[in-house]
Amino acid sequence: MNFRRGTSPEVIIYRPPSGSAEPAIEYRIGSGVNTNLFDIDRSTGELRFHHVAEVGAYSLTILELLNGEQVGSTTLEIVVEPYLTSLQKISSNSPSLIHEDYQVQLMPDQSGYVLARSSPYGMSGNDLYYFQDAAFSIVDWSGEIETLVVATGDLPKNQRNDVAVAISPDSQTILLVWSEYDATEASRYYVLGQYFGRDGTAKSELFQVSPRDTAWDDYEIEPSAVFVDNTHAAIMWQEGYGDGVLFGNVFNLSGNVTSVDSQDPYDELIDLFGFLDWPRNQIHPGFINDVQSIALDEGFLIVATDPALSFNSQWSSDIVARVVGPNGATVGETFLVN
Repeated sequence: MNFRRGTSPEVIIYRPPSGSAEPAIEYRIGSGVNTNLFDIDRSTGELRFHHVAEVGAYSLTILELLNGEQVGSTTLEIVVEPYLTSLQKISSNSPSLIHEDYQVQLMPDQSGYVLARSSPYGMSGNDLYYFQDAAFSIVDWSGEIETLVVATGDLPKNQRNDVAVAISPDSQTILLVWSEYDATEASRYYVLGQYFGRDGTAKSELFQVSPRDTAWDDYEIEPSAVFVDNTHAAIMWQEGYGDGVLFGNVFNLSGNVTSVDSQDPYDELIDLFGFLDWPRNQIHPGFINDVQSIALDEGFLIVATDPALSFNSQWSSDIVARVVGPNGATVGETFLVN
């Protein structure tokens, strides 16, 4: 019996053959090495890992008892393998020549992973043109692509990069976000997003994430996304090229903001690191970059690099973090990681 590393304790890895057990049969795990790594339902014989499965080979005996006396047994050979057993090339049916700006997220149900990427160059006949799309693939543990999805929109007019992906806790919804560039617009970069189902069908239209204006900067870039529950996701982005202010909002599956309600697009944004009120000895207090986020039981954690210019004109940087609640409200103060 072979399983992948990370198999959830919720997964039944063995059950007795149907109809073979008497109602009064009791099941137990026989004595031996590593028996504490498994749990068994004594009435049904269903076997699970006690914790998330780790790589290893295990021999296990399931005892069948009737009125306290052993009447049968089954020996199981259980092997837990690494996620990937060999180097794999994950291809995509795209006209692009180069793939970059990728991000990988594991499916919460342990069925595989999602690989999101943008592709900056393509071919039209013999001509190389600047073509950029945002896409993701759902890949199983054998490396087979189950689903390939390219976000909709005007291509190749618009160029897309800084791709990021998030997956709902039930593994049924995938959110793809990216920075969009349109040379015809006054605001050169802005952030878009789109929700998709597990089968790749669109659950929403493209929706605008960042304000798409120049009030702070021409660059609304480097988004990061995380689900706060199965129907809402927080999306953050940076205002400024190199380093800038981090804003964010919580969006429902229609792409509508649910965290706040305001007519002013910047009043309604969550200033995640307190641009104006964080007392740091910096030229631009609160400016950050390289944002990452991860879901918590209640809300999410954001981590970022904080570039700082000291008084003797020497650049340095810190790693900072902050906890945010499921409604987008910050919890506590920004804290230093390094």
